[in-house]
Amino acid sequence: MRLAIMALAATVAVSACGGDGSGPGQVSTQLAFTAQPSTNTVGQVITPAVQVSVQDASGNLVSSAENTVTLALGVNPSGATLSGTTTANVAGGVASFSDLQISKPGTNYTLSASASGLAGATSTAFDVSPAPGVAAAIASAAGDGQTGTVGQPVGTAPSVKVTDGLGDPVANVSVTFSVASGGGSADGTDQTTDAAGIATVGQWIVGTVAGTNTLVARAPDLAGSPVTFTAMATPGAPVTLTKNAGDNQTTVVASAVTEPPSVLVTDSYENPVADVPVTFAVTSGGGSVAGSSQTTGLDGLATVGSWTLGSTLGQNSLTASSAGLSGSPVTFSAEATLVPTVVRTVEVHNDFFLSLRNGSGHGLGFLENYAVDTIPVGGAITWVWVGQNHNVSIAFSGVNLSGNHSAPFTYSRTYTSAGTYFYRCTNHSQVFSYPLIQGMAGRIEVQ
Repeated sequence: MRLAIMALAATVAVSACGGDGSGPGQVSTQLAFTAQPSTNTVGQVITPAVQVSVQDASGNLVSSAENTVTLALGVNPSGATLSGTTTANVAGGVASFSDLQISKPGTNYTLSASASGLAGATSTAFDVSPAPGVAAAIASAAGDGQTGTVGQPVGTAPSVKVTDGLGDPVANVSVTFSVASGGGSADGTDQTTDAAGIATVGQWIVGTVAGTNTLVARAPDLAGSPVTFTAMATPGAPVTLTKNAGDNQTTVVASAVTEPPSVLVTDSYENPVADVPVTFAVTSGGGSVAGSSQTTGLDGLATVGSWTLGSTLGQNSLTASSAGLSGSPVTFSAEATLVPTVVRTVEVHNDFFLSLRNGSGHGLGFLENYAVDTIPVGGAITWVWVGQNHNVSIAFSGVNLSGNHSAPFTYSRTYTSAGTYFYRCTNHSQVFSYPLIQGMAGRIEVQ
């Protein structure tokens, strides 16, 4: 009798709890994959349907749950897209997903499940096999790494090849080409792959500035997209010859000019052109050149070796020529003088003169605080007024050379004999004894 009573009590207890562990008062805490995703083929529905259950903390099904479950790709080795119905309502504690598809082949994919207020779940790993005839990848077929002339189409129109996951060509796939850099242009940019899986841009014209150009081909969702093509735009034929540097110089007779004249050769788009022969020749003044035959470098420049002026005072001229170029010949001028022309600048401030060459004279009028400049015979000093009511006068005679002026004003004087020359502003200086001057004063050494 006692055993019968115990058995009856146990039966009642099991009935009260429910055979699956669910029952009144259960609390939903977590999700679990109860039908795992299986290995399938790209673009095909995953079968059997993936199922996610709502469970309590003990792992029991909560059949009364009414959650909404959302699936997403967890581990995604190929950057694929999960499509189909990815959000489902729970019924009887279970959410079913019957039309899921993966867009790209790959190994060890996982799915993740989430629901508001519940711990999520991750599926076991599964593989997606490539499908014959389903586009999977895009790659360059021809036309990369070319060299072309600026403003002209490249020799080989770039093309791409689209293949499935088995490496076989796929036809009827849309590919879009577009210029990415270099300023060129393209036509026939919207293409469709042919039976060999090939799509070719109509024409790619590189930009008008020499340098690197790029073109890209895109096919969304395919591995390898976008594909980038590179072309180097090189200068066109030489068209123009122009002066670059070395014109209008002044040099002592029978001496070489300081800056050897140079010219620039460019194409029709003003790109420098290399390897163009240029000939320099003296045309007046009786001087001479060294290195008269030159060739332009990568920068388009050609520079004469040296240009020595004639032994007679006056103008000299030199030409640079290159057959067939606009602007040829180019003429350079230089003046042959007895002494080099040197000009130093002194600023006339309130209370002091300031040499711009060496900064001397800025001590606000202290005794013997001179602005000191050295020039050759035939050189000049130019005074530029910054302050108000000043003059430049011979220091010890007081002869006013410039007159009294305020800014803006300039005065220049050329010195044709060697010696030491003192000057001052008679309004703002005082002579003690030669050569002591207090206030605004300066000294010029002519050598």
